[in-house]
Amino acid sequence: MSSLPLDSLKIDRSFVAVIESDPRMHAIVASMIAMAHALDLSVVAEGIETYEQLAMLDAMDCDHAQGYLIGRPMPAAAATTFLLEQERGRRRRA
Repeated sequence: MSSLPLDSLKIDRSFVAVIESDPRMHAIVASMIAMAHALDLSVVAEGIETYEQLAMLDAMDCDHAQGYLIGRPMPAAAATTFLLEQERGRRRRA
């Protein structure tokens, strides 16, 4: 195997939904993240709805997060405004 035709791995919401309550699923998600990183892939987890899920994924070194906790679906213009406000907030804190 010389190269993979991909650069990221997306973890489905069905895995994320139970990482707080199912130790076995927690182990599977942690293993997926570790394997992806070993293959030089970035990891995005989808379906994050609680701060606990976000904290667990952060502790597992998950690279990116998606879900209602982060933001609800929105039109492109609203997304642009949202992202600009986030960037302004980062600059003020720096």
